[in-house]
Amino acid sequence: GKKIIVITRDQQTIQGIFDGTTGQDDELALQIIRTPDTITIPVKNVSRIQMRNEKYGTITGLLVGAALDGVAVMLISKSMEDSMKMDFNFE
Repeated sequence: GKKIIVITRDQQTIQGIFDGTTGQDDELALQIIRTPDTITIPVKNVSRIQMRNEKYGTITGLLVGAALDGVAVMLISKSMEDSMKMDFNFE
């Protein structure tokens, strides 16, 4: 999957490099894979995700809302500097 660099969830920001995939169409979950753990976060708790796009900079996905049938997702393409922190920050 794409490399996720920032996740904001329940007013906490988790920074680092993750391999992430969204769940199946009928699942409202986001799986974050990092060695050695796999974390599953309910999408309704995620307000912001930044994904590293090696070719085009950074894509910021804003999860606008969740409904019973699915999740509305807006993707905004944005150019950012190449320096990324590998630290995990929990605010």
